[in-house]
Amino acid sequence: MVGQASSASEWQDMLSGRLPMREVRACGKCLAYDGMFRDTLYRIMADGDSRMAENAAWIFTYADTDLLPSLPPHYVDTWMERAMDTRSETLRRLLLTLISRSVLPHPFRTDFLDYCLIGMSSSRYPYSVRALCMKLAYKLCLPHPELLDELKSNLEIMEPDLLPPSLRSVRCRVMVGIVSQKRG
Repeated sequence: MVGQASSASEWQDMLSGRLPMREVRACGKCLAYDGMFRDTLYRIMADGDSRMAENAAWIFTYADTDLLPSLPPHYVDTWMERAMDTRSETLRRLLLTLISRSVLPHPFRTDFLDYCLIGMSSSRYPYSVRALCMKLAYKLCLPHPELLDELKSNLEIMEPDLLPPSLRSVRCRVMVGIVSQKRG
């Protein structure tokens, strides 16, 4: 299907419907060598409708592992903005996954760190989004010892016994990472 779609409108038509898994994988491989396709998906993710944006983000999650860190910083910045603003929890989860696999902009966006700190403890988000917020908050705070202290305080407030196993596991790994940073 990717080979058959040659224009942005054809790609949009493809993304507006249901995508089979083999198409998603094939499209993910194309991202490495087809810059026009990559830019089209990026634009759709930035301002497309929910279904198309979700499909475009889903394809990006199947990109080669070395592609995401090599993308221009404005991709990640746009994904951060969209993740904070979207109403679609599916799109939010996919965007946060992409952000976590990418190189974060330096200096980092404080509004995104605030979003992650609030999002990791907000009961209005699904557990997957909360876990990704926790991981991203750690990744953002890592180079800044004073921010690691703030993150640790926020994590200590979250009672491990009251958390579901998925969040308890991520919380534990982040706490171990913070403690190892303090020692190192």
